[in-house]
Amino acid sequence: MILPTSLAAFCVTHPLLSETATLALMRRSPEPEDWRSLLRGRRPPVRFVHEKATCPLCRQPTYDMGAWWPVAGPATHNRFWHACCVQTWRNWTAYSDLGGYLSARQNWKCAISGEPLQIIRERQIDQPDGTTEMMATRYATRIEIDHRIPLWQVRAEAESHRWPDILRYWGPSNLQVLLPAMHVAKTKQEAADRARARVAA
Repeated sequence: MILPTSLAAFCVTHPLLSETATLALMRRSPEPEDWRSLLRGRRPPVRFVHEKATCPLCRQPTYDMGAWWPVAGPATHNRFWHACCVQTWRNWTAYSDLGGYLSARQNWKCAISGEPLQIIRERQIDQPDGTTEMMATRYATRIEIDHRIPLWQVRAEAESHRWPDILRYWGPSNLQVLLPAMHVAKTKQEAADRARARVAA
């Protein structure tokens, strides 16, 4: 049996797998009739349920024993979450914590410009035996996390999306790491695109 702390740690280091597991659980639950009415702001269109022995996010049972026993995580109104659901909700609402994971997935390069997200500087170190050795020091540049497909576009096209797959747009598969200048340029372009869409409507 996997201990709760081990499963929670696995979910933290594998956010995309956590989301996949959560969405699989959500598909086993009835589709909320009003989920499109929750598409406001940047919050995922999710309404928590507070029922005994039920995970508030995926609405599936939590178990005291068996494969889904390791449900350690924050409780909402004394209702425990599955470990994967805990991490998935963090991915969707506190994605700034995914900076390292996303940067590594992009090979430490800006998703738009391809410029490095780290600056590597080498300096010469004198050794006690009279030899010298080059030491590389990595300096992290400032990074910003952005949605590849903007959420306003996701909301505008909600009718073409299905539940719960639309929630992926809030998660790691739709997130990217950008250098600040690239983020500013992308935001300006998206603002222009949004203005044109409003005029066309």
